[in-house]
Amino acid sequence: MKIDPKEEVDYRIKLAKQYLKSAEAFNRKDYRATVAESQLAVENFAKAVIAFFRIPSWSHNLAPELKELFK
Repeated sequence: MKIDPKEEVDYRIKLAKQYLKSAEAFNRKDYRATVAESQLAVENFAKAVIAFFRIPSWSHNLAPELKELFK
């Protein structure tokens, strides 16, 4: 199966924006959900960057992949 990098980048950015919008609704006093949504926003933005170069992993810890790309 071949994945179009542009589609993957667009998909990840769309997801990240949705999670960020949810996280910004922190006035609902659901701080646990705000932190979780923030983490997912950051993960998906990082996966969008990685997708420019290769298919991102399923990992939540993207630091090793980002370090590898930008050595």
